[in-house]
Amino acid sequence: METTTIKAKIHLLPPEKGGRKRGIISGYRPRLYFGITRPFFAKFSSDCGIQLDQEILLPNEEAEATITILSPQNLDDILLSKGIIFDIREGERTIGNGQIILGQERYLEKNTLSKTNS
Repeated sequence: METTTIKAKIHLLPPEKGGRKRGIISGYRPRLYFGITRPFFAKFSSDCGIQLDQEILLPNEEAEATITILSPQNLDDILLSKGIIFDIREGERTIGNGQIILGQERYLEKNTLSKTNS
């Protein structure tokens, strides 16, 4: 299975803004939603796995995390590069957000080449 890994700064919303009541730990598997700045091109990742750089992330806190996107082919027209903003969702509910601080700059180029060679 192909995966893509990015490094991001993530923030969990507090419960009064629709966030979780409890924190998350490494291994948490939400969906990421890319499209805050370009809604017409919005895309969901399938599941992803979050590995925190700390033991637990509580609501209304932020931390750096390594995020493994388990089905990056769903994002084939989105360049996962530094500065890209995303939402963290559980179903239709946004529980946090993040920004890529170290991305996959060559991801789009790799997928574009593989599609043209098919």
